[in-house]
Amino acid sequence: ALVIRQGQELEIPVEELVVGEEIVVKPGGTIAADGVVISGSTTVDEAAITGESIPVVKNPGDKVVSATLNQNGYIHFRAERVGSESTISQIIQLVDEASSSKAPIAKIADKVAGVFVPAVITIAILAGGIWLVMGATVEFAFSIAISILVISCPCALGLATPVAIMVGTGKGAQRGILIKSGEALEQAHHIDTVVLDKTGTITEGKPQMVDIIPLTVDKEELLAMTMALEKASQHPLAQAIIDYGKKTNVPIYEAVDFVSENGQKFTMIDTAGMRKRGKVYESTEKYSVMRAMRAIDRSDVVLFVINAEEGIREQDKKVAGFAHEAGKGVIIVVNKWDLVEKDTNTMRDFELEIREEFQYLDYAPIIFVSAKTKQRLNKLPAMIEEVSANQNLRVPSAVLNDIIMDAVAINPTPTDKGKRLKIFYATQVGVKPPTFVIFVNEEELMHFSYARFLENQIRKAFTFEGTPIRIIARKRK
Repeated sequence: ALVIRQGQELEIPVEELVVGEEIVVKPGGTIAADGVVISGSTTVDEAAITGESIPVVKNPGDKVVSATLNQNGYIHFRAERVGSESTISQIIQLVDEASSSKAPIAKIADKVAGVFVPAVITIAILAGGIWLVMGATVEFAFSIAISILVISCPCALGLATPVAIMVGTGKGAQRGILIKSGEALEQAHHIDTVVLDKTGTITEGKPQMVDIIPLTVDKEELLAMTMALEKASQHPLAQAIIDYGKKTNVPIYEAVDFVSENGQKFTMIDTAGMRKRGKVYESTEKYSVMRAMRAIDRSDVVLFVINAEEGIREQDKKVAGFAHEAGKGVIIVVNKWDLVEKDTNTMRDFELEIREEFQYLDYAPIIFVSAKTKQRLNKLPAMIEEVSANQNLRVPSAVLNDIIMDAVAINPTPTDKGKRLKIFYATQVGVKPPTFVIFVNEEELMHFSYARFLENQIRKAFTFEGTPIRIIARKRK
């Protein structure tokens, strides 16, 4: 399991997890404990626990269950039940207890065996003795006694029922049927009516697409474009669309590639449009947001598009926040600028509104474009290249430490309860996004505001336009 300890991601065995641990789950990872999501959004395949084939959307505050599969999002959750207390451990324990439990018939068999076994042994001894008295050889008399024991087989009476229960519960578990106890298994023969949940029980447990009915576009063209959007998704509905397309031999479109004027190749990954929140489209819009997040995971630079006519929406804030938390390069693109009535202050006012709503994206450049008239679109490739270069920029340690020491000279480190923060040295440990570790005397003394001040000083020296910066305080050993 990947956990957060002292601000660092550490991979530890599941057995070492403790209650209250903050656990990170990346796309495709298995959830290692029962808990509550504290940040991020995703869809989780809970079929192993609930039998439901459709993944469940998980947002902050939602519960997650051990042994379920995180499909496409990046989440942090707090562990509430770990080890033997987790749901999957209790299920395993239930199967073990059922295998070792005694059914009522087994108890009767034990009582009978308590009389039957001694009786058979006594009869075998008597039979062997009688043949000896009658003058038979010892070897013959012994074979008679053994034959009686083998034919009567008193051990089978005590072993048959427990073995049957163990095999029955084991086979049931393999097929997703959990039997609570041997008694429940014995009572099952009294059942005269079985009520089944259709999902995954009397059906295949996965959705299938049966037809596509376009309104205005060609059927094959619509299917091909939909398959292109869904081919990287693990969602069962997406897989149903892909399977349907393969049966009809429709080609899958690749993501759009284009080459800039200087020969740089780009791959553009489009996402589904997101409308204003409404009851009718709520579930559809959740899925659109999740697909946008998957596209962000795959990208290096995110072109965050705002509709100039509609303005900023709640969904915009959610997706932008995800791009920022994922450490992606960001360019804010205001589209349909040709449709906005303007005066001399319109662009400035719109930019101020963006900066106010997205204060955490103050590093992201803003460009006003029109996809229809192609206004300013030719500037985007150069901006993407610059942001990508900034994402991969490395600062030499000597230069970085000069910047940090100059910053401390301008604004001395803060104090808390009479103790002052001491900065010893700094180094860059990663890119995409640029990540800096600052070694200090006490991590708790690095206040958020001072970390932000240091970030601003680094940006003054190297700009880092379009990319977030991560600053991690670490205690010097």
